[in-house]
Amino acid sequence: MDEIKQIVDVIRDSVEYVRRSDARLKKFSKIVKQLNLLEKKLVDDYRTRWNSTYEMLAAAIKFKAVFPRFADRELHYDICPSAEDWTKAEKVCSVLGLFWTATHIVSGSDYPTSNLFLNEDKKDGKDFDVLEWWRVHALKYKILSIMARDLLAIPITTVAFEATFSAGSRVIDKYRASLTSDTVQVLMCGGDWLRKRFGVKKKPLSDKKAIYVNLPLES
Repeated sequence: MDEIKQIVDVIRDSVEYVRRSDARLKKFSKIVKQLNLLEKKLVDDYRTRWNSTYEMLAAAIKFKAVFPRFADRELHYDICPSAEDWTKAEKVCSVLGLFWTATHIVSGSDYPTSNLFLNEDKKDGKDFDVLEWWRVHALKYKILSIMARDLLAIPITTVAFEATFSAGSRVIDKYRASLTSDTVQVLMCGGDWLRKRFGVKKKPLSDKKAIYVNLPLES
């Protein structure tokens, strides 16, 4: 990494030296025109962003023939990259170019990326425990694992929950509507204990008849 940094710094310092002065930039542009180069722009980079460093290197490499001639005309320019520096810079630029292209493909908005994926190895699903899988991946998929646990859990019963947990019509009817909560609790507990002791089954709901209560009419 230190070697790569040195290579990048050599090119970056030269680009900054030219761009920091209008007079030097005009002198550099004159040489570009004399060499009939099509490129017309040097690029500054942000040191903390590798993609801008790639763009800076890619642009500077196209002017590698200009910098030695610029050094001949600029007395204070003593940081001109050598031929070896340019060779190393081209290698670094080619590597960064791969990442730059891949990044633009993945993050681009003008073309689909849903077809870009890596195939996983096929696994035998006979002994696959879906609940165990969600338990292992609970930290990665926090919300989905909770949803999966609720959806995939074995139900306690298939009987309608209202019929299972509601005992109101079995204890409180129109004749016992004024019972206190303590009395209702005693009746329910006592009934369950007696049925358990003597093996009496609860009366099926199908045997119960609906109770209709007439609403009092205002006179």
